[in-house]
Amino acid sequence: MLATAVLLAPLAPQAAGAATTMGAQSLAGTPVTGAACPGAAKTCTTVLTGARAPVSGVVTGWRIRALAGQQQLTLLAARASGSTWRAAAVDATPQTIAGGAIESFSARLPVTAGDALALEASSIPSARDPLAGGPLAVFSEALGSLPRAPDTTLDGGLLVQADVEPDADGDGFGDETQDACPAEPARQVGPCAAAAVSVATVVAPQ
Repeated sequence: MLATAVLLAPLAPQAAGAATTMGAQSLAGTPVTGAACPGAAKTCTTVLTGARAPVSGVVTGWRIRALAGQQQLTLLAARASGSTWRAAAVDATPQTIAGGAIESFSARLPVTAGDALALEASSIPSARDPLAGGPLAVFSEALGSLPRAPDTTLDGGLLVQADVEPDADGDGFGDETQDACPAEPARQVGPCAAAAVSVATVVAPQ
């Protein structure tokens, strides 16, 4: 006698696309010294207006080439509205750079296509690249959720790059390196709950 059995098998994660890079075309340039924050503020936010996210997703890592000198930096996603900007998302982990070489950091920063990279620090970072697309929009103090016009602008950009991964389920984790279950918003570590159903024909005992 022939019978039909339903077999459940784990569903392999579906790739939603490859990671893309935003920011400087190359980090091979020589960085130029930064500058003090506008209005003698103790902190300021520098928005790289020429470093826009080409797609929506999650920034999972970033790199910077700066002159030697220790500085703490916080990575943000800045969103434009006309001539004003606001912070759309902030990476939860500030990073301390030593400068003098390319330094890499992990991140988890959701971005929407068109968002720009931004860095909050005690000064405009000494990673300026006068030849990069810009300008840099600089805001005294932290850039908050309310739109603001920049306090000053500077030509060029920064020697900064970031990797943007897809986020198919919108859970804020990059699908390629941070999320083992890209189809399940509540789960980032396997085994994934989703299952595929396959039908097989088996021979039942007589």
